[in-house]
Amino acid sequence: MTTDKKSIRNLKDKKVQIRMSADEKSLILKRAQGTDISTFLRELGLGYEPKTAEQKPKVVIHSADPELVKEVAKIGNNINQIAKHLNITKELDRNAFTEILKIKADLDAELERVRKNNAT
Repeated sequence: MTTDKKSIRNLKDKKVQIRMSADEKSLILKRAQGTDISTFLRELGLGYEPKTAEQKPKVVIHSADPELVKEVAKIGNNINQIAKHLNITKELDRNAFTEILKIKADLDAELERVRKNNAT
């Protein structure tokens, strides 16, 4: 079995640990711009121009009604509480079932409201 000399030469099996203050680490993270710190420092130390992660502009894909977002968040919270209850008790009691029906009704009402707003 032959081994490629280039892969042996590029094998990164040595570890270097350094100590720094929180401020220093914060500054390095900022300068690395999303690139892995070890890669950033290795390239810098070897005299290469460190590659930084490309900053992608934030694009708003859609806008949402703040009231709708608020209501959906409330519903999501209720669902999480029910899921927690079901995971603990391993059974669906009348209260949990009633709450699930209420959530369904709330979702249906919000969906209908959104449809009416979009139709106008």
